[in-house]
Amino acid sequence: AAAGAFSLMSGFMKLAADQGVSAPEMMFHRAVFGLPVVIAWVLMGPGLSALTTRRPLMHVWRSAIGVSGILCIFQALTLLPLADATTIGFTAPIFATILSFLFLKESIGRHRWAAVIVGFIGVAVVMRPGGESLPALGIGFALVGALFSASVTVTLRGLSRTEHVAAIVFWFFVGCALVGACFLPAFGQMHGPLAFAFLAAGGVAG
Repeated sequence: AAAGAFSLMSGFMKLAADQGVSAPEMMFHRAVFGLPVVIAWVLMGPGLSALTTRRPLMHVWRSAIGVSGILCIFQALTLLPLADATTIGFTAPIFATILSFLFLKESIGRHRWAAVIVGFIGVAVVMRPGGESLPALGIGFALVGALFSASVTVTLRGLSRTEHVAAIVFWFFVGCALVGACFLPAFGQMHGPLAFAFLAAGGVAG
């Protein structure tokens, strides 16, 4: 379900990018249109008390990594075809496996290491070295975005031990909205109704 929702978000944001929407605008509107969904879920489920936190600095760190990652991912969507950007984004679980071994000291096993190797080979095939190559900048943004996403996954393993999932999601969306608002004076511009419809749909899916 999560993978499906994120795929929908990427698709709508790619359509928004085709309408001239920049990556910082995507991040801001994803947060703005997504926050009502998050708040409704909180009110119907765990309640506002779940938003309290005992580790505010960890939320700041998680938001910083997440904001950096989502900006890179959205920038990749503006530079690459959706299928290629999404496929390269599949390196995030591969990076997460490696990071879990390095920082969480988890046992990986030979089968998972084999999957990591095969995964990287698959991404190399998608990049088409020696053939009709993709824009190097787009590939770079997609890979860095995947690495940040993997870092978020590892960070959440520690954060979730003391924080409710509602707090983790809510404060990240708030962080995205605040950082995105800071970018708007430089990157924001008016768009047509269709672009905002795509942004709204992407925000809800996200």
